[in-house]
Amino acid sequence: MAIEEVDQPRHEPPGRKRGRGRDRQSERLAGQADTLRRERKLIEKSAERARVVSQVPKMANLVKLSGNFLIASVIESRRGGA
Repeated sequence: MAIEEVDQPRHEPPGRKRGRGRDRQSERLAGQADTLRRERKLIEKSAERARVVSQVPKMANLVKLSGNFLIASVIESRRGGA
Protein backbone atom coordinates (compact mmCIF):
# COMPACT_ATOMS: atom_id res chain seq x y z
CA MET A 1 0.00 0.00 0.00
CA ALA A 2 1.40 3.37 -1.03
CA ILE A 3 1.43 6.35 1.28
CA GLU A 4 -0.62 9.27 -0.05
CA GLU A 5 -0.02 12.82 1.10
CA VAL A 6 -2.24 15.88 1.27
CA ASP A 7 -0.79 19.16 2.49
CA GLN A 8 -3.00 21.80 4.11
CA PRO A 9 -0.84 24.49 5.76
CA ARG A 10 -2.59 26.73 8.29
CA HIS A 11 -2.28 30.47 8.55
CA GLU A 12 -3.96 31.80 11.64
CA PRO A 13 -3.01 34.12 14.47
CA PRO A 14 -1.98 32.49 17.77
CA GLY A 15 -4.88 32.04 20.17
CA ARG A 16 -7.55 32.16 17.49
CA LYS A 17 -10.35 29.74 18.23
CA ARG A 18 -11.62 27.58 15.40
CA GLY A 19 -14.75 25.52 15.19
CA ARG A 20 -18.40 25.50 14.34
CA GLY A 21 -19.88 28.98 14.00
CA ARG A 22 -16.52 30.71 14.01
CA ASP A 23 -14.75 32.32 11.09
CA ARG A 24 -13.46 29.57 8.90
CA GLN A 25 -11.07 30.66 6.25
CA SER A 26 -10.10 29.53 2.83
CA GLU A 27 -7.51 26.76 2.86
CA ARG A 28 -4.97 25.88 0.23
CA LEU A 29 -4.54 22.20 -0.52
CA ALA A 30 -2.17 20.14 -2.58
CA GLY A 31 -2.23 16.43 -3.32
CA GLN A 32 -3.40 13.80 -5.77
CA ALA A 33 -6.95 14.43 -7.01
CA ASP A 34 -8.32 11.02 -5.96
CA THR A 35 -6.85 11.41 -2.45
CA LEU A 36 -8.40 14.88 -2.10
CA ARG A 37 -11.77 13.52 -3.25
CA ARG A 38 -11.67 10.79 -0.60
CA GLU A 39 -10.75 13.25 2.15
CA ARG A 40 -13.28 15.91 1.11
CA LYS A 41 -15.56 15.57 4.19
CA LEU A 42 -12.65 16.02 6.58
CA ILE A 43 -11.35 18.98 4.59
CA GLU A 44 -14.78 20.66 4.51
CA LYS A 45 -15.03 20.46 8.32
CA SER A 46 -11.88 22.53 8.74
CA ALA A 47 -12.33 25.08 5.94
CA GLU A 48 -15.13 27.15 4.48
CA ARG A 49 -13.49 27.02 1.08
CA ALA A 50 -10.73 24.72 -0.05
CA ARG A 51 -8.66 25.50 -3.10
CA VAL A 52 -6.45 22.91 -4.71
CA VAL A 53 -3.23 24.60 -5.80
CA SER A 54 -1.28 21.63 -7.13
CA GLN A 55 -0.97 17.87 -7.24
CA VAL A 56 2.44 18.21 -5.57
CA PRO A 57 1.85 18.43 -1.79
CA LYS A 58 4.85 20.72 -1.12
CA MET A 59 3.39 23.42 -3.36
CA ALA A 60 0.70 24.31 -0.79
CA ASN A 61 3.49 25.40 1.57
CA LEU A 62 5.04 27.52 -1.17
CA VAL A 63 1.72 29.31 -1.69
CA LYS A 64 1.41 29.93 2.07
CA LEU A 65 4.97 31.28 2.31
CA SER A 66 4.34 33.55 -0.68
CA GLY A 67 1.27 34.94 1.10
CA ASN A 68 3.32 35.51 4.26
CA PHE A 69 5.92 37.40 2.22
CA LEU A 70 3.21 39.55 0.63
CA ILE A 71 1.76 40.43 4.04
CA ALA A 72 5.23 41.30 5.41
CA SER A 73 5.95 43.45 2.34
CA VAL A 74 2.72 45.41 2.75
CA ILE A 75 3.41 45.99 6.46
CA GLU A 76 6.96 47.12 5.72
CA SER A 77 5.84 49.49 2.96
CA ARG A 78 3.20 51.03 5.27
CA ARG A 79 5.96 51.69 7.83
CA GLY A 80 7.86 53.72 5.29
CA GLY A 81 10.63 51.18 4.73
CA ALA A 82 12.76 52.63 7.53
